Amino acid sequence: MAFTEGPLPWPVLLRFIRFVEASGDIVSDPPTATVSGDLSLSLNSWRFASQAFEVTSYHDGQHDGWCYELYEVNPTNSSDGYIDVRIPDLQPGGGPFVPVPAGQVTVTGYRSPTFPWPVVRHFLDAILASGDTGDDQERLMS
Repeated sequence: MAFTEGPLPWPVLLRFIRFVEASGDIVSDPPTATVSGDLSLSLNSWRFASQAFEVTSYHDGQHDGWCYELYEVNPTNSSDGYIDVRIPDLQPGGGPFVPVPAGQVTVTGYRSPTFPWPVVRHFLDAILASGDTGDDQERLMS
């Protein structure tokens, strides 16, 4: 999956994913081609086939929210592109992180990254499972 420059609203991306997967145009890889990795740390190493990826998650003080980034480690195509998901905080002045509704979450590609579909899907599923994208996430995926 390729990403272009500029932010895309989270709900639009999720609806696009649902549409593409419902079309039947994506065939599942063999069971040996799975993505390994999770979001348990601030810096996580993921693998898919022979490719290595890193996923970071951190509080972004410049934008008052939480950020997840996905990028390939030593890409073969000499691209240093990445995508990030930015989740603004409803309480930027202090207190625990409270995510805004999903409609205000954005996904942005930088330097036109290209990732295998299973890696992107695993990335988005991990973020959805974190609960950080607001309370209307389940409705968006149905």
